Amino acid sequence: CKHPRFRSWGRSMSMRWCCWTSRGLQEDQNREPPACLGLDDFAWLPPVERDAMLQLREQATVLAREAPNGAMEAGLERLRSWGATVAWQAGDDAEQLPWGSVSPRWKRLGFQSADPKTDLRTGILALDSLVHLCERHCDEAQRLCAEAGAEGIGYPLAVASINLTQLLAWYLLLLPGPCPVGDQCSVGPLDDPMQLHAFARLCSQEDAFGELHSAAMVRLHSHWRDAKATNPAASMAAFSGAFGDALAAVDRVLRNSPLESCADLQRIRRDCAAPMTDRR
Repeated sequence: CKHPRFRSWGRSMSMRWCCWTSRGLQEDQNREPPACLGLDDFAWLPPVERDAMLQLREQATVLAREAPNGAMEAGLERLRSWGATVAWQAGDDAEQLPWGSVSPRWKRLGFQSADPKTDLRTGILALDSLVHLCERHCDEAQRLCAEAGAEGIGYPLAVASINLTQLLAWYLLLLPGPCPVGDQCSVGPLDDPMQLHAFARLCSQEDAFGELHSAAMVRLHSHWRDAKATNPAASMAAFSGAFGDALAAVDRVLRNSPLESCADLQRIRRDCAAPMTDRR
């Protein structure tokens, strides 16, 4: 099965991102998975947690265009419904145009063209995560859209969100391959069975991946905003640093937090490099 590669920022960025495809701890959490199984097999997880991770893997690997039950169209409709409630900046010429399946109004959400489907060349999980951000964190999503579209900070927020979903899916062993931000990133996939089990348990109870993505997206945005304030000349080619910072924060929180609820994931937004001490 062939899957396309896509350029994150079009002509403005040299880094390429892949649309990858994929190739229990028992009741005692201290028991290691059998040596014959890799962590990414998920067969070592209890059934409920295993099913949650395999469902995420399916969402990450089945291309959005091929997702069943019109999932891509439904997701885009939800984004359009959310966008219609936002008070966009006055004087926006796109405001006067109809918001159909192809419309310049999609660019306000950070898609690269009037047709958002051209950016959705990954699994449906990327669209689901963006919908989660907009619907569950409406005010924050509106702020991110406004700031990302502002002169001096500007970057395609929806595309960044899509790429961040791919990065998080790789980190959680849902997608194979090398780290998509390249050699600049020293963070590897989550290889702690106990913490991976804890995150899988959250996924079986609520949309933990959506919350993880939302927190990491806020972190990424803040890093880039601060980087541009420090160096206004920073180009989009340096944006990989924001991905690296977000992933490092995700890694610190997932390795060192109890992960008893999705509230623990909010630490990603404000995490600093200092190690935490509340690991169970």
